[in-house]
Amino acid sequence: MAHFDPTLALLGGALIGLASALLMLLLGRIAGISGILAGCLNGVGRDMVWRMAFIVGLIAPPLIGSAAACCPHKCLQVGC
Repeated sequence: MAHFDPTLALLGGALIGLASALLMLLLGRIAGISGILAGCLNGVGRDMVWRMAFIVGLIAPPLIGSAAACCPHKCLQVGC
């Protein structure tokens, strides 16, 4: 079982809040996943780019993290 680290949980929550705030400030949109996904499926014009980026940003990090966890960690020694 994984060790719970409240610092990492706080950092993750802060990143989600920052992303939502930036979406609201820059595009005037609320980060509601159902509306974003519906817009992707409907194929709504120029909004499609940021919607797809948002969806990829939700899916890619866990996949990258799990792929990195499967690989053995190599220790680098400086000055060998």
